[in-house]
Amino acid sequence: MADELTLTHVCMQFKGVKAVDDFNAHFEKGKIYGLIGTNGAGKSTVINMISGSYKPTSGEVGFGDNLINKMPGYKIAEIGIARTFQNLRLFKNMTVLENVMVAEQLRNKYNFFQMITGSPHFRKTEKQMKESAYEALEIMGIQKYANMISGNLAYGYQRRLEIARCLATDPKFLLLDEPAAGMNPNESLQLVDEIRRIHNERDITILLIEHDMKVIMSLCEYIYAMASGKTIAQGTPKEIQNNETVIKAYLGGGD
Repeated sequence: MADELTLTHVCMQFKGVKAVDDFNAHFEKGKIYGLIGTNGAGKSTVINMISGSYKPTSGEVGFGDNLINKMPGYKIAEIGIARTFQNLRLFKNMTVLENVMVAEQLRNKYNFFQMITGSPHFRKTEKQMKESAYEALEIMGIQKYANMISGNLAYGYQRRLEIARCLATDPKFLLLDEPAAGMNPNESLQLVDEIRRIHNERDITILLIEHDMKVIMSLCEYIYAMASGKTIAQGTPKEIQNNETVIKAYLGGGD
């Protein structure tokens, strides 16, 4: 179906080591999903294969009517899949607003001649981009920092800026790789509210990698749990919380 993402028997191998081994998942439109596991479980590798950073060794990744596992990353972004990174990748010497407007270039086209001549089309597009960028910053609660150099933002706000930059591409599917990493408990709670608002207002499907189980359990409707590249459990938050294998491996319980 349109805008639904499916991974079928996906594997990723690096020099004889399988980082992801026969991963299968289906993400329905308009839901929030979680992907959990300890470091090295293969979570970020899954996101890298969806976003085009890695090409799967085998298996297929489909988004709507598109088979995307062989597409370059920019094409995957153009059809509506956006992502953040575990390690921040902002343009640190540009302003907060400029960071978001750069991302908007993906869906706002004008040619070099229109730009250097300041054509009506260019001026209109730039105005629309600026308005859309401010809207994305407002959603993430950082619009008052629009003219600040992004490298000078507090760490938690830099995390929000990465999400705002994704929103500027008008995504259908949003991949969040540990968005609460390095945040204090209050910042994490605020982030949960912001992600929930994004989901409700824009009807975006979200796949969330996060070590903070409070964030995962409060946001996600369905969760996949991984260990050593394999799926060890999947289900609703309640099912995952009560799964003995998951409790032992990830939630600190078990013998």
